[in-house]
Amino acid sequence: MENNFLKNFWFWVVIILVAGVFLFYVKVPSPNQVSPSASPSVSGNARLEIFSADAQIGTFQGPVTENMTILNVLNSVSKGGGLTFRYVASKNGDITLLSLDNISNTAIKKWQFYLNGEIVNTSRIDKVIIKSGDLIEVKFE
Repeated sequence: MENNFLKNFWFWVVIILVAGVFLFYVKVPSPNQVSPSASPSVSGNARLEIFSADAQIGTFQGPVTENMTILNVLNSVSKGGGLTFRYVASKNGDITLLSLDNISNTAIKKWQFYLNGEIVNTSRIDKVIIKSGDLIEVKFE
């Protein structure tokens, strides 16, 4: 019986040591991490320009990834600390922009989006795909 106990004891010691070494030396990606091979490809830069009623608020330029939308651009700039914005998505998937850079839509003026000079329906900014060289203008008008 004592011999059985020692075999089991050393078995568990070895298992614990192997598990410890594995967890310490082998990097296991978290579920939220994306592996580099699965990351979207970058194709070039796009430019975002934001104008209030009085002046230009900011200009941002950054890389465009595959299937990137105008909403993705706003999120990227926001995460970088250069912009704050709030929006809601309806049940049918339409976007309603509530505010941009702490300026809220009003009954008279609202934020309007343009892609390469063409007006974009604000409710669809999560569906409009951008590409390298695009100019996104956001104006409070």
